[in-house]
Amino acid sequence: KVEQELADLILNHTGSLRTLIEKVNKKLTGWATYHRISDAYMTFRHIDAIVEGLLVRRMCDKYSRWHRETVLKKFWLKEGDYHVFALPDDPTVRINRLAPTSIVRHKPCKLSFNCYLDQDYYTWLQYRRDVQKGSGKYKAVWRRQGGCCAYCGQPMLPDQEVEIVEKDIGMGRHIQNLLYIHRHCAYDTFSGLDDITAGSIDLFDLLSDVMETAPESESPYLELTEYFRLCEQTPLTLRFQDIERILGDTLDWEAYFYEAFWYDGAPGMTLPLWIEEGFPFHMLLPSNPDYCISDSWTSQGYKIKALHLNQQRVVFRKVIKDHSGLTIPKQLTKRKLPDQAVFEAKQFFSYLIQKYGL
Repeated sequence: KVEQELADLILNHTGSLRTLIEKVNKKLTGWATYHRISDAYMTFRHIDAIVEGLLVRRMCDKYSRWHRETVLKKFWLKEGDYHVFALPDDPTVRINRLAPTSIVRHKPCKLSFNCYLDQDYYTWLQYRRDVQKGSGKYKAVWRRQGGCCAYCGQPMLPDQEVEIVEKDIGMGRHIQNLLYIHRHCAYDTFSGLDDITAGSIDLFDLLSDVMETAPESESPYLELTEYFRLCEQTPLTLRFQDIERILGDTLDWEAYFYEAFWYDGAPGMTLPLWIEEGFPFHMLLPSNPDYCISDSWTSQGYKIKALHLNQQRVVFRKVIKDHSGLTIPKQLTKRKLPDQAVFEAKQFFSYLIQKYGL
């Protein structure tokens, strides 16, 4: 059940990435808090894998024009032997892993225990008293919540069983990371298993097309495309150094000598301007003949207003307002499609319009 809930949350979320991470962490924390009393280590590892797979699916769908490795490098940080999904501009906002969660097994009470003779039992009773009465070091947590349950928001009455749980599972049981909840709230929220409507998620099936269809190479201008996708300024002037900073790499040497480099809109360097400017095809191999830098701005509704090679700067103008950045594959527009393909395309477009309220 929790796999299906996570899938619905991650794949259908429409808010910001920060909000998505917070919602996923909240669900993981509550679910793990309830099940940490059992031998759940392998199950926690399984859920970690499910969450990572769903996030890979979501990010690859969102940035479908990016190479798979580019998506992974942008959103996953390597820490030790693990990769952690985090905000690129704020790595402290990240998905919590369940595997490090400490398992606290509940043991049956032994009849031979004596609160006056068994020191461990006496210590445990003191702990239970402090938790139940909000005293000792837990007083700060009780006051912070105003004596109300962190889940349901209702007051925790003297005759009700309460629990101390971690806010962010695996982040430690320090005061700032502890919450008071009703014991029955944890049960009501995370124990309902009667309404399971689907089986477990198959990660290999979920990610099959991502692994199989990812291109072996990628455009060296993806970062520039993303820059223009997010840009609304017009006109826009960029120096060659600005473009290199956006790309995180130096421009091809042709950029400094040939105007055709900036205007060519088809792979293979077929623009006649290359010949007019005297590019020595018989002597040199082009740097990136399979990719055009101009696609980075034309695909996002921009065009070149002025190019100044001597001053090493380019002026762009937005010619298409409210451009979505979506490029329809040529295979769908160059010839007549089968009726079934047209029907499926219309169904898909209707689904997108309804899903995102367009």
